[in-house]
Amino acid sequence: MRVRWWHSLRLRIAGVILLLEALLLGVVLWATLDHDREKARQLIREQDRVVLELLAQDARQALLTLEFDTLGDLFRRAASNPRILRILLLDRRGMVVASDDRRLLGRRRQALPPPPPDSYRRRISIEDLAGSRGTLEVRFSTRRLQQIYRESWRLGLTLGLAGILLSMLAALAVGHLLTRRLTRLTRYAESVAGGRPAEPVRLGGQDEVSALARAIDTMVVSLHDQTSRMRRMAYRDPLTGLANRVAFRERLEKALASARRYHSR
Repeated sequence: MRVRWWHSLRLRIAGVILLLEALLLGVVLWATLDHDREKARQLIREQDRVVLELLAQDARQALLTLEFDTLGDLFRRAASNPRILRILLLDRRGMVVASDDRRLLGRRRQALPPPPPDSYRRRISIEDLAGSRGTLEVRFSTRRLQQIYRESWRLGLTLGLAGILLSMLAALAVGHLLTRRLTRLTRYAESVAGGRPAEPVRLGGQDEVSALARAIDTMVVSLHDQTSRMRRMAYRDPLTGLANRVAFRERLEKALASARRYHSR
């Protein structure tokens, strides 16, 4: 009996294993990427804090001495970092007194151009014993963080697809190994049912399929014994062992048929 491919146990096994593997890889991938994103955020926040503290030291000195030219040069060198988009030092009035862009000097906070959408701001208050002297603001770009996210996703998806492909191949191999043994049992049972002689199926191993093969072999041997016993009982008397009426009638019919053929010649 031929099994249609959509009813194949091999494909069902492969499908179940593939589904479970995809779910497992999805959960692991999501958890790993989420953990990596959080670590990247923490690392970037720490880098931002270090940048602010280093710039704040020079900004505090400049606010005390009111010498901002050297500080502006320092801001421009720091802004050469692709992660830093803008550096501003505002006094207590909210006016820009130092910046990496000279065109912003003298402007108030409300008159500053709007920040780009792919950025975020970090600020630190410059204080001394007399109170607040100003605010240092640094605007950072999120492009590097987004690039890290994209690279992590690409790497994770590549590894996930490779893992799913390997799992699918392994599932097909396991399904083929199992269904091949079941196919042998099916052919053996069909031969026995059709009355054709067949060698017993001897499958090595101690698993469930091997146990099923041994049970089928035992059943077939028992059926053969019972059939032989019933045939003997049909032609022989079970007490005397002599031929009974069925055997006598069959032999008589054969003898009469032979005699008719002889006399017809």
